[in-house]
Amino acid sequence: HMLSCDADKVIILWETATGRKIYVFAGHAASVTAVRFTHDGKGFVSASDDQTVRYWPFDKKVFLSGTYFEEEIEKQFKAMPELQHGWAGYAPLYDDMIKEAAKDKVKRSIGWMTRIKPLILQSGRIILPLYSDGYNLSICAISDDDGETWKASKPIVGRGPIQPALAVRKNGDVVAYMRDSGDAPGRVHKAISKDNGESWSYTVKTDIPNEASVELLKLKDGRWAFLGNYIDDGRYRVAF
Repeated sequence: HMLSCDADKVIILWETATGRKIYVFAGHAASVTAVRFTHDGKGFVSASDDQTVRYWPFDKKVFLSGTYFEEEIEKQFKAMPELQHGWAGYAPLYDDMIKEAAKDKVKRSIGWMTRIKPLILQSGRIILPLYSDGYNLSICAISDDDGETWKASKPIVGRGPIQPALAVRKNGDVVAYMRDSGDAPGRVHKAISKDNGESWSYTVKTDIPNEASVELLKLKDGRWAFLGNYIDDGRYRVAF
């Protein structure tokens, strides 16, 4: 790995083998003039024209290497059908706002949260669902070495799909069911990955009412169990 810095006030951690950005560190108020890894490899220090020197520890961060984030969001919003109901008049403005925010390397590096359990494939791959309230969509962290290193999937793009719950079909497809944080009526979003979580279809709404998190469980006989609130006017009922 290597670090870079310049006048844009941020520090970038790079994966040298691929040339991809892994993480963007923001916190200085002026140009960053110098960066250096610590001798123990547990972090780095930086100096800035804001007259401060900062220590940045790695121990509380999971780094996700390249995602093609901006390009995928642009492509998927372009492929999605136009809305004919609900917030149809607002949707173009919303879509453009998310696409513009996707260009911001600081915004897309922070604010990703867990909610639902990870999925472990037969190969041992761990797929950990993440979501962002800022972007109002989701992504997955992927590890093929028991969590030692991680990479990001391409984003799961739609108008409000957050907090993915994952399950595997008999044909190997990974399916994500997601809470609806978008236009009314509230319905569970669904997306499909045909490459073990690396990339996803844009989301479509199912006919399942929804206002909160959902969960999927694969039973021993191969059937799926779904847990959710199954209403679209609050969070006062749970259905299994």
